[in-house]
Amino acid sequence: MEKNNRSSSGQVLLIVVITMVVALTAALTLASRTITNLKVSKQNEDSQRAFQAASAGIEKSITTGQGVGNLTNASFTTNISAASGNSILLNNGDLVPQDRGMDIWLSNYPDFSSPMNSGSISLLWGTKNASNCAATDRDSVPALEIVLLSGSKLNPTVTKYAYDACGGAYGNRRSSNNFATPLGTNSSGGNPTPTPAACPTTGLAHYWPADESSGATVADVIGVGGTANGTIVNNVARVAGKLGNALQFTNTATTPSDATTGAVNMGQASTKGLDFATSQQYTVAGWLKASPTSSYQFLVADMHGAGNGNGWSISTQPDGTLLLYNVNDYHIPYQITVGGTVNVRDGNWHHFAVTYDGAITPDPLVKIYVDGVQSNSGTFNSLGGRNTASVNAPFRFGAREYGNYAVYTGALDDIGIWNRAITETEVQTLYNSGNGLSCDTSAPTPTPTTAPSTYDGQEVNGKLLYFKTDPIPLSSALILKVIPLYNSSVIGVVGSSGVTLPSQGKVIESVGTSGETTRKIQYFESYPQLPTEAMQYSILSQ
Repeated sequence: MEKNNRSSSGQVLLIVVITMVVALTAALTLASRTITNLKVSKQNEDSQRAFQAASAGIEKSITTGQGVGNLTNASFTTNISAASGNSILLNNGDLVPQDRGMDIWLSNYPDFSSPMNSGSISLLWGTKNASNCAATDRDSVPALEIVLLSGSKLNPTVTKYAYDACGGAYGNRRSSNNFATPLGTNSSGGNPTPTPAACPTTGLAHYWPADESSGATVADVIGVGGTANGTIVNNVARVAGKLGNALQFTNTATTPSDATTGAVNMGQASTKGLDFATSQQYTVAGWLKASPTSSYQFLVADMHGAGNGNGWSISTQPDGTLLLYNVNDYHIPYQITVGGTVNVRDGNWHHFAVTYDGAITPDPLVKIYVDGVQSNSGTFNSLGGRNTASVNAPFRFGAREYGNYAVYTGALDDIGIWNRAITETEVQTLYNSGNGLSCDTSAPTPTPTTAPSTYDGQEVNGKLLYFKTDPIPLSSALILKVIPLYNSSVIGVVGSSGVTLPSQGKVIESVGTSGETTRKIQYFESYPQLPTEAMQYSILSQ
């Protein structure tokens, strides 16, 4: 009996022990899971903190070049380094965010100081191409705007191009995606012509391009108030000008006279709308190129050569500055003048503009501009100058009537006269950053006789946008600003051997494109100073 009781007690104890073991095991398992979950949560938290810190480190590295930090159980480092490797490059598609853009410098130095050769470049297109346009994922196919800057830093030429792989046969997405007006064409061989600034033609009464190659006539292509075609008198030659051809005046006679003076005679100013009273408005603008001299010399004149010298004129002074005469009599107070401050007789082409505003009373305002910048201004005393328009003298380039005094030696080109005082902005438009701007609306738009060799939007093997630059004058350097207009899949650039690649760039591989040997170079987002640098960071758990 006692034995049985002991046996029963042993069974109960065993059951209790087993139950406790099972319960303890379950509790330990639950605790282990809880601890594991806590550990995972802690790791996630540390990772999130590390990523946040890394972001802060990136911000720091933008300004300092590196970022280093420590966290509980983790540390992070960030650094800026040169582009290297291709693992983060191919098919990434996130390096140039949509509507953000990236500069690609095809020069050894980003300050335009390294000369360039003509050549060709191609852009790495990404994983999506025109073959996807007909599919449901056509909206993932990228489009680009390319802004090409060439020439010198102080005088760059800007040309814009656009490319949409899903244009043409696939329909024009531009009409619904914020780039409705094509900047270029979608086919190979397209070379869009940049739209030039418009000449300020309002009030333009007379304009002499002087682009004739021969003959004695200098045509007035506007002729408001009477066509004022000019006739060459004596020593005037046709030479290469600022815009097309120009007129070169040679006056070397010790005692000038109409028989020896080189001039262009437009006839009586009063019959051509070229007489201006003190109360009127007018502007004279054009280009001149002249060497230093020790005398006054007339550029344009509506002035008598005898008697009191009644009339108006624009001339250069002995110090090379410009001077506007408005004369009723050579004896003060009937002679009024305003002079400039910039020497234009230095042997270079200079744009000049003189505006006269007689509507400002009682003292009219004169402004003199040289190369788009106001050189001087002044008012005319209302008692001085002519108070009538009629002078009864011929209008001339290079000399006044009779050509017996202050005759001009130098070149003149694209002279225009407005019957109003044009604005400073309009003067700058005519100067056009030193390139000049023709107002000859009669000239036909030249038709290319050969196919252009610039390509705008040619895919090669479904991955490359081929962009040939050899017709572009690369006098100093070239920059491409790549702006994804639709998608952010553009991730690199390919340059041929004809292009000077940046010394900071990393050549990744050689590829064959249309039989050419090309080099691929990766450009990263331009957070740092140079687009060839990449932002890299790593997180190390302890």
